Amino acid sequence: MAKQNRLTASFVRSVRKPGRHSDGRGSRGLALLVQADAAGQIRKSWIQRIKVDGRVTNKGLGGYPSTTLTQARSKAIRNWLQVQDGKSPFTKRVPTFAVCADRCIRELVPTWKSGSRSEDIWRRSLDAYVMPVIGDIRINEITAKRLHDLLTPIWTAKRATGLKIMQRISTIMQWAQVQGYRKDDPTTALRPPRNGQVKHFDALPHGEVKAAVQAIRRCKQWDAAKAAVEFAIFTAARSAEVCGATWDEIDLDAGTWTIPAARTKVKRDHVVPLNDGAKWALTEVIGRHPTLVFPSAQGKVMNGLILRRVLQAAGVESTVHGFRSSFRDWCGETGQPREVAEASLAHVVGSAVEQAYARSTMLARRRELMKAWSDYLL
Repeated sequence: MAKQNRLTASFVRSVRKPGRHSDGRGSRGLALLVQADAAGQIRKSWIQRIKVDGRVTNKGLGGYPSTTLTQARSKAIRNWLQVQDGKSPFTKRVPTFAVCADRCIRELVPTWKSGSRSEDIWRRSLDAYVMPVIGDIRINEITAKRLHDLLTPIWTAKRATGLKIMQRISTIMQWAQVQGYRKDDPTTALRPPRNGQVKHFDALPHGEVKAAVQAIRRCKQWDAAKAAVEFAIFTAARSAEVCGATWDEIDLDAGTWTIPAARTKVKRDHVVPLNDGAKWALTEVIGRHPTLVFPSAQGKVMNGLILRRVLQAAGVESTVHGFRSSFRDWCGETGQPREVAEASLAHVVGSAVEQAYARSTMLARRRELMKAWSDYLL
């Protein structure tokens, strides 16, 4: 029978649709696996579905473009021939974490922007925090407990650094899964403590936020700056998103503020339902500037330092970002659904399919949640 639906080099190079794309008849189980990470970045790798000792299993054959279509087909045929001879293609020695990290990073380099320092940053951070502890351990022997013991001191001293290290370890573990070196990513079992010592993200207990709002209204600072801080509190938004807000992003009739992807941390549009507290803040600045919602005294985009001065003048011991933590703690202590709370903070949760579903269905639930937050503070 003639071969059908074979992959082509041009298709492999251009395809961006996540999923498993088979190489068709006669491929010996070869397929191109296309995945999108939390930031929407596309990664491609080769995988072979093959029957060994009576059990169907998947074997990773390397990432694309470091492994070409022709090379992947050669590997698939070689593995198939080994099985026909009664041999197992899985008898190779499992490499250490250090070896896997090096090979994973080499495959990632072509996906990073030209001139990017990402490779250097990854290698330096892993050399400093990870390699001395687990670098010489075979990657299939690394457990969630061992990673927890490694990361806990980092989370305690430098939470942001610890989270980045965990994300990089996770990427390497997923790469190892594709290669067939292990069956899981142990970082999925880790839960970084929320009370890490983060110097710049001081936060108030949620029960003190109402008094903070009143103190902000009383303090003697630029009115637009005070309104910006209040708007950030009531929307649980990031200060940079608030400072750059423009009137064309605000739809008062629909009661929404749409933050464009270029200004969000996750690089996708984020629709924020406007509660009564947020709308009150907007009334304080209507008519001040034709474009910017919260202009500086010079009519330019407001600097985050100005918002910090408002909090200092009001005697509030929190950063603007810290109010996001206050909001999240309130959600947890009042039994608000986790997925709604995380979506309100524009955090990425779940698979790409779950994220798309959340964006299309969660607005009404988030509107109820943000209204409850405003009612709590007002």
